[in-house]
Amino acid sequence: MTYAALLKWAAHELNDAGIEGARREAELLLAYTLGIRREDLYLRNPLREVQADAAGKAGGAASADAATATVRFQEVVARRAAREPLAYITGAKEFYGLTFAVDQRVLIPRPETELLVELCLEHLERRSGGKLSCEQHSSAGCGSQREQYLVAHAPFVVADICTGSGAVGIAVAVNRPDVSVLASDISAAALEVAAGNAQRHGVSERIVFAQGDLFAPWKSAQSAQSSPSSPSPPNAGDGDRHLMDRAINHPTKCVMNRIVDHPMDV
Repeated sequence: MTYAALLKWAAHELNDAGIEGARREAELLLAYTLGIRREDLYLRNPLREVQADAAGKAGGAASADAATATVRFQEVVARRAAREPLAYITGAKEFYGLTFAVDQRVLIPRPETELLVELCLEHLERRSGGKLSCEQHSSAGCGSQREQYLVAHAPFVVADICTGSGAVGIAVAVNRPDVSVLASDISAAALEVAAGNAQRHGVSERIVFAQGDLFAPWKSAQSAQSSPSSPSPPNAGDGDRHLMDRAINHPTKCVMNRIVDHPMDV
């Protein structure tokens, strides 16, 4: 089948299933199936037979065979028509200008949640006296050298409670190199997703992930300061404990659902 025919069929199927923006989603699904970007579809002759790139994603195997690509596309369209979220099918979701890996282990980041990132960044800007200058950004260097600098010098702490995919905390960390993040979630599986996203965006050295309900991991870490025998949050290494020791005593941090000016004042 041609690109035009496939997209027309898919848009019709999705529209009949009550999917809003059916044409757009059809294009996104076809691009995903072929292993290309959505905008690349517009560079292809719509009357030509569909052909997948060598890195075709659907099914996890490469395919340049038109029939195979068509079958795979029909499969993902059927999943979407059955109301499976688009982000779970493609395994990715855009949030605050960043791409996050998502699957059934985490909730999909919502566009309106970007407001929370904006509020936290505005709060940090007020507390720090302004946005970071280019010189301040560059003083941290790049790559692992930059991360070592930031772990040692990041003066602000963001607590991302119920972090899920890590989208909120990671977005803040990417936009504020002077921030460290304490991210907790009750789900170990969700923390695996979040840790992968932190690594993808180059901020893993500034984020401590701990499993526990709400503030429990950080409260246990706070208790550990007065009781040497108290345990640190699960999966916390020596570097993580050092970060938590600094973070708990620091007078400013953002919390996922509200902003506070005193540590543990929640």
